[in-house]
Amino acid sequence: MRRATYFVMALALALGFTQCKKEQAVTPQSESNGVMITLNVENGDSRHDVNTGTGEVDFENGDVIYVGDGSHYIGTLTRASGKFSGPINAPADGTEIYFYFVGGLTPSATPAAGTTTDFKVDISDQSSTLPVLSCNHVTYREGTLSYSCKLRNKCALVKYTFTNESRTVRVGGRYTQATINFANGAADDPANAAITPVGTTGFITLKSGGATEKYGIFLPQAAVEGTDAQMIMGYDGCTLNVPAIGHNDYTTINGDAAVTNNIVYLDYLTGNYTATNGKILTGTLNGETQPYKINVNTAGATVTLRNASINGKNNSSYGWAGIECENNTTLVIEGANSVTGFCEDYPGIFIASGKTLAIEGNGSLDVSSNGWGAGIGSHDDDCGNIVITSGTISATGGIWMAGIGCGYAQNCGDITISGGTVTATGGIGAAGIGTGYGNSSISCGNIRITGGIVNATGGLGAAGIGSGFVIDNKHNQCGNISITGGQVTATGGDGGNGAYPDILDKKSWQDMPYYGGAGIGTGSPVISGVACYSDCGTITIGSGVISVTATKGSGTHPATNSIGKNHSSNPGTCGTVTIEDPLKVTQN
Repeated sequence: MRRATYFVMALALALGFTQCKKEQAVTPQSESNGVMITLNVENGDSRHDVNTGTGEVDFENGDVIYVGDGSHYIGTLTRASGKFSGPINAPADGTEIYFYFVGGLTPSATPAAGTTTDFKVDISDQSSTLPVLSCNHVTYREGTLSYSCKLRNKCALVKYTFTNESRTVRVGGRYTQATINFANGAADDPANAAITPVGTTGFITLKSGGATEKYGIFLPQAAVEGTDAQMIMGYDGCTLNVPAIGHNDYTTINGDAAVTNNIVYLDYLTGNYTATNGKILTGTLNGETQPYKINVNTAGATVTLRNASINGKNNSSYGWAGIECENNTTLVIEGANSVTGFCEDYPGIFIASGKTLAIEGNGSLDVSSNGWGAGIGSHDDDCGNIVITSGTISATGGIWMAGIGCGYAQNCGDITISGGTVTATGGIGAAGIGTGYGNSSISCGNIRITGGIVNATGGLGAAGIGSGFVIDNKHNQCGNISITGGQVTATGGDGGNGAYPDILDKKSWQDMPYYGGAGIGTGSPVISGVACYSDCGTITIGSGVISVTATKGSGTHPATNSIGKNHSSNPGTCGTVTIEDPLKVTQN
């Protein structure tokens, strides 16, 4: 029977230890799988024997102790009527036998007597029960069936105090698993311990003692500081320093004093989230179970993606991009990140018309739509300016959508790349960088590349960098294209017949031919006699570039030019093409 509230069970981890001893010598009672023994845990009914003034936690009927012989598991003792008893495979007289208590935790594998040398237990979720990990040993004597032993804890208690913190609290950077080693039973030798941490770390969910106290059982570990010792309160995170922890330690940490650094753990969001200036998004947003909008609406806000995955789920009821930037925004990328849009009509990342999105940092970002949206750019609304200064960016457009730029039948502003490594791939009929497919008149602003490594590939009939495919008496155009630095590879999409997807439901167009797109310049109109135009402004390739390789689209109806107007039959226009150093430019 419990003599105090449950959560304080671990407040008595600072144990006083006594030597285990044998109690009673009687004639062995033979069992089919060994002999029956009884263990009297010397601290009576309490799992811990130190009363700190807040009470003790009792052993419960049904608690189990695993027994080993210094080599293998040999049996299990079960708690009943105040003692632990059960059958074991009898070892040789004089053998040390070891007792392991894991507080009701489930072994990673069901132990088999005589064969199991170890198993693992997971202590990551302590929200309802604080685990206990303890052990000790006695000398087995043939004919002695009853033993006494005080179990020695191999873990420590940490109490976090708060003025008021009613949310779930998780602490990172801690060992979340322990190995129970039957072949290494020197329980009183820390260097040869029978219960040891597994070598990976993660988050431990603490047990609540009300809004002001949270408790956790931690395995021995050196001091953990900074980002490796994060604490999550709900979905808000902070960093804190955790001192070194040894066996039986009891430590109190002021949770209110933790240094807040604006970390937001996407895994634990429970609704739409607005990221304000300085926020750091990390973890995974599962679009299947978390169909939440992530938006930035504060002018000039800087938001960091740090090993973040926003996995949008394609659903027509989710009308938003993976990240919606409603105002001027800087996204800083750290580590490996990925963003996928929600709903097929929305991009991975959207910037509102008239606003500017800047992407920088030394991490990577893989961004795409979930259907018809651009990788980075517009959706049902026009988008603003896009600036990339550093990082490794891979942007993939959906069907008819640019990798970076216009989505389906929508406009976008200027596109500027000054550094980093950028790979942009357009969907069918869309440029890698520039405009998407147009069944209405669409345009993007000027495209400027001043540095970095840029690889842009257009979809069928579209330029690698420039304008996309156009049909039905419409106009598709990009502004001036200026490449004055960096290393650029641009490949136009192939030309052919009847490659339009059935999603357009325009059967009369299915056999109409179209030309391949220029590497840098214009895409193709449908060759049908209908007045439709794919244009671009002036094209300038400066002498400061490292190299530029432009490859025209091939296929059944190949493009004519690698740079400029894709084909002489295109009724659209292309401005003046200037190449300042032809030796640095390759046209295929």
